[in-house]
Amino acid sequence: MSRARQKGPFMHVSKALMLFVAAGFAGVVSLATPVWSQVVTPPPAQVAPVDEHIEKMPVPPARPEAQPVEAQPVQAQPKQAQIVLPDLPFESLAQKDEAGNFKPLSEPIQLAALRVNPTIEDKAKFFEDIKPILAERSLNVQNVLVSNIDLLERVDDGVFERVDFKDAASIKQLLEVTKPFLPPAAPKSLLEELRDTGKLTPVQFAFTANKIIRDYTLTINPAPTEGLDSTQQARVSMQRAAALLKNGSIEEYIFIYNQAKAAAAENFDTVVGMMEGMDEGKKSELAKVSESVKAASTKADKIAALRPLRDVLTIDQRKEWVRHCLIMIPQ
Repeated sequence: MSRARQKGPFMHVSKALMLFVAAGFAGVVSLATPVWSQVVTPPPAQVAPVDEHIEKMPVPPARPEAQPVEAQPVQAQPKQAQIVLPDLPFESLAQKDEAGNFKPLSEPIQLAALRVNPTIEDKAKFFEDIKPILAERSLNVQNVLVSNIDLLERVDDGVFERVDFKDAASIKQLLEVTKPFLPPAAPKSLLEELRDTGKLTPVQFAFTANKIIRDYTLTINPAPTEGLDSTQQARVSMQRAAALLKNGSIEEYIFIYNQAKAAAAENFDTVVGMMEGMDEGKKSELAKVSESVKAASTKADKIAALRPLRDVLTIDQRKEWVRHCLIMIPQ
């Protein structure tokens, strides 16, 4: 597809869901029935009579006849030109290991996509120029992450994977989770910030979002295979659409949160020692979690063993816990 608008998958979540409801994600999901039916309140069977005992308001005097106003010519606004993306090859971010599994990205997807964007010719100069932006952004993103740790826990629980775009309640849950991570409550996406500060041209922005990131998301979330019934096909299509939405909205926060969990698994006792005001009962519960983490054999199992922290720590203590973990992420 050679033509693309700037927004791509990086429109705000609420706008993306509106598009889903109206017409579906083009090329990803096609819904046979509308999400919401139009609700019209029926008229009353008869109009209630006017109470004759209520004093009528006096009729106001007529206004003097207004003088005709000469119409002013309206200057036509120029139409926004569509962005034509160059047909350039790029290295896909969807790489597999020897076992045939997709390799996890080593940095947030937008940053990784910029590194393989062929429309950015001098990448060394580009990444040197954006260093101050990335440094300031890191602090802002971490503050938003810590403030909304309970919402990221809901992402961990699969709110994106379970979303049903035909169900208003399900969409509402998704909006509740994503809204605090989007402007104006949070910083713009990295690509939007770089575009708006002049570090990315519109073509570079659109190529990154609409080609590289879209390719990665749809590759690791393959299309429905033959042999699935219509219900299964719809579910797979919705999962692909949800993945596009996820990577276009809060993937950066999810990535950093996962890094913080990995740091916690590797430095559990150290983080416990940094926590303030822990009573003996909680310290005992944390010791049990520590044993489970140490007993786990794989990185994924160690991170999964952190799950009981939600029951042991209050929300404020979990925010403090994550803040300590963030400073332990390897640079």
